[in-house]
Amino acid sequence: MFPSSLLISGLLCFGVTLGASSRTHEAARIDHVVLLALDGLSSEGLKQASTPNLDALQLRGVLLKKSRGVMPSKSAPNWASILTGVGPDLHGIHSNQWWWLRWRRYLKYPTLFTALRRSGRSSTRSAAVHEWNHFGKLWDPADVDVAYWAKSASETIQYVDEALSDAPVLMVVHLLGIDNVGHAKGWQSQEYLDAVSRVDGQVGALVALLDAKSMRQSTLIIVASDHGGIGTKHGGDTATERLTPVILNGPSLKEGLTIETETANVDLFSTIQHVLQLPTLGPIEGRILREIFVRGP
Repeated sequence: MFPSSLLISGLLCFGVTLGASSRTHEAARIDHVVLLALDGLSSEGLKQASTPNLDALQLRGVLLKKSRGVMPSKSAPNWASILTGVGPDLHGIHSNQWWWLRWRRYLKYPTLFTALRRSGRSSTRSAAVHEWNHFGKLWDPADVDVAYWAKSASETIQYVDEALSDAPVLMVVHLLGIDNVGHAKGWQSQEYLDAVSRVDGQVGALVALLDAKSMRQSTLIIVASDHGGIGTKHGGDTATERLTPVILNGPSLKEGLTIETETANVDLFSTIQHVLQLPTLGPIEGRILREIFVRGP
């Protein structure tokens, strides 16, 4: 077996493309959920950029073409809604500067991490790796077993590799590269599309780690975004900014399914809560995406 450091280096340097024929998705148990949070990924960005790894996940999984985010179409309010299943009026985050405007250190509303900790499951291990430092303030630190702020793509892979050693039931991995370039060069610029392709390489490396840990066959992978953008900005109430793609890949899913009708980003909370059999700790505004499964999970 290769040392972990060599595996990580190889994944990043040479790239990883997921084999579309390497997995079957017959009805099976989901023991783990990995949410890959691709900050700033727009629907057009996914459509136009070269993304072999995301394409492979979609081919053997489900694509939601129009997942509606909350207003404002900013990062913190939308990631908070995915983690809590409610909009800003309930979770209280209306901007990217919430920690000094209203809250002290972290989000007070119960999250998926809170529900997992209180679930009574035999294993409640959880982990988070994030490239935006303030992303780590979106939950109560007491609810997450392992959390890392990664300052580079190589650190992200390294920290994910370490966290997966404990086979967490729930892991959230936040990738910032797309959003950074969108603000610097503009959404849908060539530089932006190149950034989408680079992050696609990160996705391939992360999924390869799941394979290496023998977790892939029992893991629901969800690739989600918080917003698109117009020019170098976002925050408005336009379809370009609020409607983002979601890819789901894992056991029991309908392979190659594309859903054209609108869903909502809070639906991801409800779906994760259901498949992991987590308790309800407060009001929930989303619904379970039952139509994506071979049969109801």
